Amino acid sequence: MRKRLLAPGIFAATLVAGAFAGADATPPTTQLQYLVGTWNCSVSGSAAFSEHTTLAQAAGNPWVHGASSAQISGHPISEDFYVGYDARNSRWVLITIDSMGGYSVSTSSSPALNDSTWTAAYPQSSGSATFVENSATQYTLDSSGMADGRKVQTHEVCTRE
Repeated sequence: MRKRLLAPGIFAATLVAGAFAGADATPPTTQLQYLVGTWNCSVSGSAAFSEHTTLAQAAGNPWVHGASSAQISGHPISEDFYVGYDARNSRWVLITIDSMGGYSVSTSSSPALNDSTWTAAYPQSSGSATFVENSATQYTLDSSGMADGRKVQTHEVCTRE
C-alpha cells in the first residue's frame, strides 16, 4: 500500500480570508482554486506508477475534495481526500482515506500552499513532503518517509488535463 503525505490535488481550503498575514496575502480559498480540476500524475522513486486525480470545491464549502485512482504493482487503488486551511491553528490540513483501508492526516504550517512543506501527523508522525506549483498547469510533490519498515522517497509530477 502506498503511503501518501499529500494527495495530488493535494490540497486545501479555507475558513478565514485574512488568515495569511505576511509572505502571501492571498486568501486560502483563492490559493486552493489552483488545485480544482483534473490532473494526471507520474510518480517515480521508491514507488513508480501513474495516477489520475480530480479535485472539486462545492460553493460555500471551505474544503477541496479529491479522488484519485492508480494501479500499483498490478493492484487498483483509489483514494479520497480533503484538503483545507485551519485558520484557528494557522495550518493546512490534508485528510486521506484509501481503498486498502489506509488513512492519514498531514499538516503544513507554511503560509502559502505553493512551496509548502508538509509533515505526517497521524497515525504516524514521520515523513515529509514539499508541494511546488511549477506553472498554471503543473505541480510537483517530493516526499519521503517510512513504509513497511523501509525508507520511501517519491517525486510526483502532475499535469492539468
